[in-house]
Amino acid sequence: METSFKEHIDRFADTEDVSNAELIEQITYWYNGFCFSGICEKVFNPFSMLLLFDNARFSNYWFESATPSFLIKLIKEKDFDLTGLDGVNVSESAFSSYEIENLKIIPILFQTGYLTIAGYNKDRMEYTLAYPNFEVKNSMTECLTEAYSFVEREFVHGYAWKLIDALRNHELELFDTLRIFFAKIRHPSHKPKTSLHFLTIKFLRINSRSSSIGEFRRKPFIVFSEKV
Repeated sequence: METSFKEHIDRFADTEDVSNAELIEQITYWYNGFCFSGICEKVFNPFSMLLLFDNARFSNYWFESATPSFLIKLIKEKDFDLTGLDGVNVSESAFSSYEIENLKIIPILFQTGYLTIAGYNKDRMEYTLAYPNFEVKNSMTECLTEAYSFVEREFVHGYAWKLIDALRNHELELFDTLRIFFAKIRHPSHKPKTSLHFLTIKFLRINSRSSSIGEFRRKPFIVFSEKV
């Protein structure tokens, strides 16, 4: 990247008023991280990289190609627990489970790029899968928030900023924003109430002991470590 896109990096760094090294670090955080074997060099998302340099603007370009409506529908139908997804350990057989009659979530997430190989244990023949970068993780979180809270994805970003501002300013508005989300979470009439149905709460719930605000190059994000 540094060789092939040097001219773009130089110009973009000037626009952002940062050094080339700082810009590359931010680009890596947003768009790098894809790996497809036990021993590999991580690669960038070429589609997002082209749009990044063309627009000279950091943005979530993941949805420019497609939205995972089928995948989100499958996750909801199977009541799939996503709380431990970022760093899940799977055997080699997980990559060959593609029966159309019994679709498995993990292989599909891997094939569609939402998960990538983050590590490999040779002794156990076990792979660790995780989100490759901020762009992908942010895309999945927004889709799940819309699907489980019935808040349109276009408004998720605004609610997230309200939470960030409320946390920073120690304002009670934080709880008003959370109530908006929780009030929109519906119970399925044909299933008992389970913790899996409140998946959005697992991702968005905030408490003083386990939540924190992270910030990377003026791009705030919330880090959750809540356990249910």
